Amino acid sequence: MRDSSLVVPLLLAGTLLSIGLLSALRRFPYGHWSGLRTRAILSSPAAWQAAHVAAAPWLLAGGAAGAAVCILASRAPRWLSLLDRHGTAVAMGVEALFVVLA
Repeated sequence: MRDSSLVVPLLLAGTLLSIGLLSALRRFPYGHWSGLRTRAILSSPAAWQAAHVAAAPWLLAGGAAGAAVCILASRAPRWLSLLDRHGTAVAMGVEALFVVLA
């Protein structure tokens, strides 16, 4: 697998890790351009904070899992053809799963 094809999934993993860490530390700013965005969550700073603190473990897990898949895909032996051929899609799918769970 070409390592350059894993740039986007690694950026997404880093973004999830950053948002998850800031949320866990209660430092993710209210009304920021990223994060969980529903009418209920945006209704107040307290709702924003509570939602992001609750989602932090899932965001951190998604970022870590996505980064792990990227690392495995870049080092996959030939016999592990799923990661060798489709590492980018697998990484993005794993990250998306954790975002949905959050």
